Amino acid sequence: MNSILSASGDLQRSRGSRIISKAQMETPVILVEGMLEHRILQKRWHSPATGDRTNIEIEFPEEGAGKTAVIEEYTHRRWNGNVFALVDMDYDFSRQLLPDDPNIFDTAPLVTLPSHAIKSSKSQKSALMTLSSGIDLLEENSKQILRVARALTIVKLFKGSEGTKTTFGNLNWMEIDFSFEKGEEFNAHIFEMELGEQHLASVQAFVKHHQHQLNGCGINDHMMFHAWSLCYEGHFPDVSPKVLRSFEKGFFEPFIIDAIGRQKNDIVDQIRAAILS
Repeated sequence: MNSILSASGDLQRSRGSRIISKAQMETPVILVEGMLEHRILQKRWHSPATGDRTNIEIEFPEEGAGKTAVIEEYTHRRWNGNVFALVDMDYDFSRQLLPDDPNIFDTAPLVTLPSHAIKSSKSQKSALMTLSSGIDLLEENSKQILRVARALTIVKLFKGSEGTKTTFGNLNWMEIDFSFEKGEEFNAHIFEMELGEQHLASVQAFVKHHQHQLNGCGINDHMMFHAWSLCYEGHFPDVSPKVLRSFEKGFFEPFIIDAIGRQKNDIVDQIRAAILS
């Protein structure tokens, strides 16, 4: 049994339960995977600037982080209060790995909640322009960065489906061959560079099986920033990880938060309506 369904099904495990008041039980709580998701919902639902004070508390799991931790926390708390959960779709295109529970939302059809900020070509270019402002070499490579980001999104989904936890890091920007005009050929090139020739057939079978979903799942936000970082490191090899993190925290994440903050009638509004209905 996969870890997510195992977490939700093990209802008999003992755990120190919280003592919660009646007011807490009546106030909806939504559990999210990480800080960025928390900041996105915080801005949309609790922003003094917009006057939006939606009465929904946003929390992390007590223990751990990520999808499994959220589902486990939700499973233990759902009987004690008005609790909901939001998790990334990732590679679970048909919700087969999630409990059949209407109080659990995922980010479908896109891979993550931040992916909703970069779902269009225009927004993707805007995100890269925000990161690359004033750096001509990076601005000129925006199309190539997006090609790599799309391919790496597939790699990340494939790794997740295979239960592979290895980090990304096998790509060297200057060794990438951008002469491949067809997307399938370029993707195969990236697959082989990142995963190795021994996994090429498996990842291509994954793509073939999920072609429809992959065409509409967007770009993983982490993979977009990773692709941009590869380009930066390729042109400025002495850049430190600290500098790259400053770009992520100081420019990319604020762009994501602001972009979703401006959207209307989107996934965030739909989740809010479902919780408050």
